[in-house]
Amino acid sequence: MHHYLGLHKQKLAIMLVATIASAIFYALVFDLKVFTSRGLVDVIGEGGTAACLLTWIVVFLWVRPSGRVTSLIFTGLMLIYFATLQDLLDEFFVIDQYKRFLTFAESVPSTVGMLILTYGFLHWKSEQESFNLSRLRTEKNLREHMAFDHITELYDAPYFEERFGQLLKHPEPMDVSLLLLDIEGYEDFLHQHGRPAANRLLRDAGALMAMSIRDQDLVCRYASDRFAVLLPQASTEIALQIGEDIQQSLSLCRYKVGTQRQMLDSIWISTTIHTQDAHGSVRQILKEANQQLTHKHRARVMVSDTVVA
Repeated sequence: MHHYLGLHKQKLAIMLVATIASAIFYALVFDLKVFTSRGLVDVIGEGGTAACLLTWIVVFLWVRPSGRVTSLIFTGLMLIYFATLQDLLDEFFVIDQYKRFLTFAESVPSTVGMLILTYGFLHWKSEQESFNLSRLRTEKNLREHMAFDHITELYDAPYFEERFGQLLKHPEPMDVSLLLLDIEGYEDFLHQHGRPAANRLLRDAGALMAMSIRDQDLVCRYASDRFAVLLPQASTEIALQIGEDIQQSLSLCRYKVGTQRQMLDSIWISTTIHTQDAHGSVRQILKEANQQLTHKHRARVMVSDTVVA
């Protein structure tokens, strides 16, 4: 397991020196105290607190890289540990004549340490919020990159449905139009020319659709040879115009199959319009739109086997 203790050798040395120096100072200056049962209880309580603080410091330095937040929190914990250590040592030595000084040595570092620790936690909070925001952006980018169809490089159906649902729940009323497009005869074309040529047909058709829509629109490969175009803030008239633009773009499509050049001919675009004031879930709306498209025989994109010299 990777750790950062190697970056904090100076901090660990300070902690070790402070512990040893305090013990030596008490041993040289004060006389040992006779233990009582009450004193033993205090030793256990204060010693346990000091041991916990030492553990916190080591674990914290183990998982944290160097930096401002790390230094602040270490300083705060170290001062609290130092004050607790003084409180522990006075259980072993007679310090009556220096009690006022040692009380100062216990209370002031503890209070200052608490303040520094609190300040460090506030900076840690800001740091964590920045990390969380960065992580959310990264996850969003990953989700969007994973939501692509690998053949057409358009968005896939789940992402399309997610965006459609977001638009339907938008607080401001708007027209949301939907275009569904099929390639008539795609299965015959697939059997005749094979999968690579059929995939290229899908890819070329998808690229032309993407170039024929507005910046705020979304096109995806919905299923097999069926494409869907989501048009936010688009009335029926705008949706029909965009459908005509797609039709004109596809009518000029040229692609090569083996030694022959094929073209898309007799292009027909199917349009299924949905506005926000309609009712139903995304799945219901898309199901109805697909059923409507199935019954629109002329509203298809036709694939012609016309050979162009």
